[in-house]
Amino acid sequence: MEGNRDTITVSSLEKCVSVLVGTGVYDPSEPEPESVDVDHGHRDLPFKAQLCKANIISDDVLTAMKTVFELENMSTDKACSSS
Repeated sequence: MEGNRDTITVSSLEKCVSVLVGTGVYDPSEPEPESVDVDHGHRDLPFKAQLCKANIISDDVLTAMKTVFELENMSTDKACSSS
């Protein structure tokens, strides 16, 4: 089976990767915050500061989606055609 197509539960996750797409609000020259006032994480995951930082930073959605598909071992040929 290509990629992970099974329904999974949070407790069975081995890794959680976050993607930040720079859409105009994000400024890479700004320092990353050291703490957060509100935890927007999943209720079943304990708060960890490192989870507040993006693992992948992309300039556009297409590049971000291609990166996610590659991480999931999914084909990007049809899903991410730019035409």
